[in-house]
Amino acid sequence: MPVRGDFNVLKFETYEEYLRSFTRIEEYRYLGNKRIINALVKLGYRTNATIYEEEEFYAVKKNLLDLINPKSIITTLFSCYLKGKDPALVALAEREERNMQKKLSCLQSRPLFSFKCGSAVASIHRVI
Repeated sequence: MPVRGDFNVLKFETYEEYLRSFTRIEEYRYLGNKRIINALVKLGYRTNATIYEEEEFYAVKKNLLDLINPKSIITTLFSCYLKGKDPALVALAEREERNMQKKLSCLQSRPLFSFKCGSAVASIHRVI
């Protein structure tokens, strides 16, 4: 198996399409037998590229897809590193895990307290 990865295998859905990409029309015209043509392709006839066997082809393709689309199992919550006492950051830290799990997706504000100053009423809201 290659260390770096042969991204050309991602162009093909099946192993047959992969082998067919190395053939020419003249080979079908003169040889006529698909089995013989595939045997010549597997021997590296007319190419310097690495020709994979069927199991290798699917293994390389799977490894490349895993490299391109990694599945992260470990997630680090940044709220565990929170040192400050800022109420907005504390509220975000409380919601972080639910946000990552897509159980919570909006900001709501609830009044912490209200006070009256003259004829105006002011409220301080907490984001939850």
